[in-house]
Amino acid sequence: MRSLKEVSGNSQVMKVRNKILVRNLIRTESPISRNKIAKITGLSPSTVTGIVRELMDEGIVWEVGSDASTGGRKPVNLAIKSEAAGVVGMRLQQGYVVVGIMDLNNEVRAQRRLAIDTSRPEKVVRLISNSLPELSLEANIPLDRCLRAGLASPGLINIETGILERSVNLGWQNVPIRYMLEQALGMPVYLENVSNAAVLAHQLYGQGIGHSNMIYLTLSVGISAGVIMNGEIFGGKGGYACEVGHMAVSTADGFVCNCGNKGCLEGLCGLKNILKLMASYSSRFKGATVPASLEEMVIEVENGNSLVAAVLEEIGAWLGIAIVNLVHLFHPDVVILGGELTLFYERLAKSMHQVLVQRMLPEFRSRTQIVVSEMLDPGLIGAGAIALQHVLNKETILEQVP
Repeated sequence: MRSLKEVSGNSQVMKVRNKILVRNLIRTESPISRNKIAKITGLSPSTVTGIVRELMDEGIVWEVGSDASTGGRKPVNLAIKSEAAGVVGMRLQQGYVVVGIMDLNNEVRAQRRLAIDTSRPEKVVRLISNSLPELSLEANIPLDRCLRAGLASPGLINIETGILERSVNLGWQNVPIRYMLEQALGMPVYLENVSNAAVLAHQLYGQGIGHSNMIYLTLSVGISAGVIMNGEIFGGKGGYACEVGHMAVSTADGFVCNCGNKGCLEGLCGLKNILKLMASYSSRFKGATVPASLEEMVIEVENGNSLVAAVLEEIGAWLGIAIVNLVHLFHPDVVILGGELTLFYERLAKSMHQVLVQRMLPEFRSRTQIVVSEMLDPGLIGAGAIALQHVLNKETILEQVP
């Protein structure tokens, strides 16, 4: 026979779970009435009424109008007061950091893209911290109500220790970035690889909705993949899996990768190496302008530059090989392409799809979609989502909101 203390303890746990269940249902299904909440959750109307009263007293939930009456009083609808609290999302990339403040619906209320020499972690942390007061004012969410932060970064991240163990693009090794950010921001910080954060964002809000097996392929200065298998981020041992940028696709071609090896996918298709490739091919295209930046590449594509077109065709084929390998390994429902190189998708697509048709088994090809991301900054959105999940797992978001 269980003791009264055990029964009481279980009762308290159930009360907390019910409160979190009701609050998060209001967040995802609003506007929603108390009666609908009771029907969906199976909780009694009196239990739902009591929980809603608590949430309204906390300033997290409010009433937002009524549904049509089916007889008797009109049911009053409820919604989350999204601006009652927020989270900080951060995305690191070589040469800049994006910082945003999101509300309780993970909507970006304010954000900045800040250029900086990212090789100095302490400067990056200081810049992020200094940007928050202005962002808080713009977002209309006080800093003391920004409760958690999420960082999406390239590289090998030990999520348990909070150490970014290695990022060849940032030039970081064994940086205790979580501790540094928590000290500077005064809030808990959660870390994730940028491609994992991006694939999570698409699963929650984008082209991955409804799919439990999917890949997000980042095509930028670095090349990496985030993989969701059976509804969960696939990280492998230590969370380091899917560093496809360092997958060997050639033994002879391409420049030396940032990791020190030759023949890496990133050494062939990373943005900086594409620019180098264009420079090395320039003698074959007399009079063609050699772009020195992403912005110049965009202009030269519009100008019909034959050098740029030829190199992008070659890059498309290499990316096709990478996608074939990933699909054969993981058999996802969808592969989502993101990052700056998707600006040139039309130029990459022909040679990429030729490789897909030639090399991918038809049983895989017919069951896998290849799409370009429609999300503006999935890494940032994913970082916010990770931080927000930790907020929503709490019994009480705020003690009291005036």
